[in-house]
Amino acid sequence: MAYDLDPLPRTDTPSDYTRFKFDPANVGDKRIVGLLACQRDPLLRSLKTKVHSVREASIKTAPPPKGKGNKKKGGDSVDSRNAEIPIEDKGKLYEIELLDTVIFPEGGGQPSDTGYLNTFDSNGGIQDSFRVESCLRKKLDGVHLVRIPPGKQFDLKEGDEVEVVVDWDRRLDHMALHTSQHLLSALLDTMGLPTLSWSMHPFPSLESPYVELPRSLSQEEAEQVEKKCNDLIAESRKVWVDITIQGEDQESETQENRDVGQVEERVKAGKGIPEDYDGGVIRHINIDQIDRNACCGTQVPFLGLLNLMHILPPTTISNSQTKLFFVAGPRAIRYLQYSSRQLSQIAKITGSGRQDVVDKVETIEKNRKDFNDGVKELRNELSKLIIEKTTNQLEKEKNKGIVIINREQEKSTHDFEFLSGISNTIIQNNPSTAQIENEKPLLILTSTYDSTPRLQSKFPDQQITTSTSLCQTLLLIQSSDNDLAKEINENVKEEFGNRIKGGGAKGKYMSKVEGKWGKKENKILQDLVHTLRERRTNQ
Repeated sequence: MAYDLDPLPRTDTPSDYTRFKFDPANVGDKRIVGLLACQRDPLLRSLKTKVHSVREASIKTAPPPKGKGNKKKGGDSVDSRNAEIPIEDKGKLYEIELLDTVIFPEGGGQPSDTGYLNTFDSNGGIQDSFRVESCLRKKLDGVHLVRIPPGKQFDLKEGDEVEVVVDWDRRLDHMALHTSQHLLSALLDTMGLPTLSWSMHPFPSLESPYVELPRSLSQEEAEQVEKKCNDLIAESRKVWVDITIQGEDQESETQENRDVGQVEERVKAGKGIPEDYDGGVIRHINIDQIDRNACCGTQVPFLGLLNLMHILPPTTISNSQTKLFFVAGPRAIRYLQYSSRQLSQIAKITGSGRQDVVDKVETIEKNRKDFNDGVKELRNELSKLIIEKTTNQLEKEKNKGIVIINREQEKSTHDFEFLSGISNTIIQNNPSTAQIENEKPLLILTSTYDSTPRLQSKFPDQQITTSTSLCQTLLLIQSSDNDLAKEINENVKEEFGNRIKGGGAKGKYMSKVEGKWGKKENKILQDLVHTLRERRTNQ
C-alpha cells in the first residue's frame, strides 16, 4: 500500500519519489527533519506554510558550514560566531521555525540552503521579503536564520502565514553534487574502494568536491569510472527515497513493499545517524539498480539532471588514503567554462595556441631548470671568489681576524643560503688566524635588496617611490667562538632596536633588518668591529 503526507504543489518530481514504509497518518502538522518538503520533493522551489515559533537568535551571523571554517596559520579556527570584528549593522538575526519548509538544513555533508521568507499583507500580497541566511538542524527541528534589516518592522508570530523560497541555483548545485557523490561512491564500492568521507564547498564555490578513498585511482581507472557514471547519467536512471521510522526493523519490509531495482544497502564507512537525532525517520536514497544508502540530503529525482560528471585526473599514485576530486551538474559546467578561459589565458601568456599549451609549458619548464642550473653554477663561482677575497682579508694583521662582507642590490644572492655557504666555508677552513694565536675569526655578512615598487614620474630627473618600503637587509654573524658571535649579535640588536628580528645558536646568528640600510647602519657595524679590533690589539 502506498502512503503519502498532505500533497505538495506539483513539480516535475515523480509522484513516487518519496515512498513511505509506514502509515504517516499520525505525523504532526509540524514536519520534522527527514520529512521536510525539500526532502519529499527536491524540485519544489517555494511553499506557503505557517510560523511555528519566532525568537531572536543568540548569534549575530550564520555559522560557517561544518568542516569549512577558515583556518589561521597555526591551525586556530576562525569562528564567525565568536569573532569580535566590527561589522556593518545588518540588522537582527531571528530563529524561525515553520510547519514545513523548502529550505534544507545542513546535514549529510551537504551545506544548508539559503533563500527568502515572504510575509503577506491583509490583501494576500507580499508585504516584506526577508533573507534566510542559513537553516540549522536542532535535533528534529529545522531552524531558519532570518535577517531583519535595521529599522524594519517585524512582528511575525505563531500561526502567521508566510512563503518560503529557496535559492534555486544553490540548491541545484548542492543536490546535484550530493547525488553525484552517491553514484560515484556506489561504483567505487564495486572496486573494493569504500568512501571513507566526502566533502563539498557551498555554492557559488568552484572548488571540486572529493571522496576520500583507501588508495588513489590510476588515470585509466579514473577514466573508466567517469565513463560509467556518465553512461548512467545519460540513461537518466531513476532516484527515489524510502522512509522508515527510526529503530524499525528493516527486515520487516515484505517482498510486496520492496521496489523493483532495489539493491543491497551500501555500508557507509563514515558517520552514522547523529546522536541528537532521536525519534525521527530513516531515509534511504535509491539509484535504480545502482545504490541504496541512508542519507538525509536532497537528491535529484533522476540522474539526467546531473548532465555530466568529470573526475579530475589523479596526479599522484598512492596506496594510502587519498582524495579523489570530481565535479558534476551545474558546477561541472561552470568549472568547464572557467577552465576554458584559464586555458586561453595561459595560451596568451605563453604565446601559443590552446592545443599547444602543454608542449609550450614543458619547453618553458625545461628552460627554467636549465636557467636555474646556470644560476647555481654562477653562484658557486661567485661564492668561491668572495671566500678567497675574505680569507685574504682575515690573514691581514690590521683586521685582527674580523671581516665585514657587504652585498648590495644583488637579487640572485639575496638569501641566507648563499651567505651561510660563504661563512661556513670560511669558518671551517680558518678556525683561528695565523697572526693572532687562539683568536677565532668573526664574520659579519649583510645583504641588502630594495624591492620597493617605483612609480614613473613624468619628469625624467625625478623618481617617485611608494609609501610602503619593501626593503629588507639580511644580517649574518658567525664565529667558531659562540660567546663572541653571541656578544656581537646582542650588541647589534641593542643598536637596531625593534627593526631587527632573528636568532641563532652555536656561533651563527641570522637576522632580518626592516627598513632602508645606508651609511648610518654601516657605521654601526664598523664601530662595533673597530671596538673589537682594539680589544684584540690590547690583549
